Amino acid sequence: MQDKKEILLTPAKTGMGLSETERLEVGRLMLKAGYRVTFVKRRPPGKTAGPQEHYIVLDKLEGEL
Repeated sequence: MQDKKEILLTPAKTGMGLSETERLEVGRLMLKAGYRVTFVKRRPPGKTAGPQEHYIVLDKLEGEL
């Protein structure tokens, strides 16, 4: 069974959130916890321009570390 989580790190509305260094540190911590980490940058639904949101996608397969 696959357990996938998506966490918003930097909301586009406020432009505030975690810095790039902080996002990388969160990724390192999640790797140490046994998650597969993917960083995703995309625009909010329905928006074609403007600031992007930063997400971290955590994937942990049952039976792995």
